[in-house]
Amino acid sequence: MPFATKAYHCKVLQLTKSKQSALQQEYDSLQHYIQTREDLGVYSANKQQADRFYKHIKKGTKYPLSIRNDLIKLEHDPSKIAEYWVRVPVKAVKGGLWIGLIKPYEPIPKDVKICECKLYKRDNTWFLDVVVKKDVPEKTEYQNVIAIDMGIKHIATSVELATDKTVFYGKDLNHVRAWYFWLRRKLGKKKSIDTIKKIGSHERRITNDIIHNITRDIVNRALETDSLIVLGRLKGLRSRGHKQNRGKKFNRKLSGFPYYKFTEYLSYKAALAGIKVIKVFEDWTSQICRKCGDRGRRLTQGLFLCNKCGEENADRNAAFNIGYRALGYTSKAGVTVNSPITLPSVVRNTMMRSEAQTKEAIYFNRW
Repeated sequence: MPFATKAYHCKVLQLTKSKQSALQQEYDSLQHYIQTREDLGVYSANKQQADRFYKHIKKGTKYPLSIRNDLIKLEHDPSKIAEYWVRVPVKAVKGGLWIGLIKPYEPIPKDVKICECKLYKRDNTWFLDVVVKKDVPEKTEYQNVIAIDMGIKHIATSVELATDKTVFYGKDLNHVRAWYFWLRRKLGKKKSIDTIKKIGSHERRITNDIIHNITRDIVNRALETDSLIVLGRLKGLRSRGHKQNRGKKFNRKLSGFPYYKFTEYLSYKAALAGIKVIKVFEDWTSQICRKCGDRGRRLTQGLFLCNKCGEENADRNAAFNIGYRALGYTSKAGVTVNSPITLPSVVRNTMMRSEAQTKEAIYFNRW
């Protein structure tokens, strides 16, 4: 049965002096063992995990404490102190060390299997990445398709092929990034390096929260409408943007956008819901009219013009083309779409069709 994995990033509560001492001793002894292979007193299983995972060691690098899935124990026991408690095996405490966790971004489901977890320290604060696995039967038949185009003005534009419903995501993300960019420039003139580092961490948390909400909304909509999710493959996007030399401002926006993070969040959320996400190449999807198939042009970053059909939102046009292209490859991906979706009654541009089919064939044949 297919399964989905997910990591919950949890902050450890402030520890008592005795717990802090025991955990720090285990962590420091592990770092010494990784760098020198000299055992100063590391729990045997933690040492075995280090031998298993850390083959190429960089001098001075701090490595996480990898906790084996059969040794870690997680309990949901809400109290005034903590909501989750976890037992970590350490040499200094027989039976392991129980530590409290601050409530993660999302509740950890009860019907999941705990996998190997990572404990590490950053800026004098302990963190635990709780990795879980869940068996999820993946759907193979759908009634609709949600196609997503990722861009600069909107991190994601989703369209439903059966209803033409369109949603633009990421306007608030642009505002957040623009404000923090302005703030970093202002602080940079004052040489406030420490403050810049702090706001960088704060910006990442806000960005993650926005992306979590966007991807959750898309997956929830896919559940409501029984939809397959289709994404454009963005490999090489940054290099292409650099070669085209679209300007300093455009390149800055392009390089800083969290496309990979968006794709990862959407993929694991969909997997946990049993919804399949397939990816198709984006070649020509932003240059071809979704209605007539003729090649058009972009008047601005967000406006597409077809000489026959007129103006159209560029991201919306590209998203529809991504969805139409995916319909031709659903059988190769092992899924079917049962709802009759009306395609434009045109023969697609020959160059677009042949290049896309060649690249898709290469992609699917690798598997």
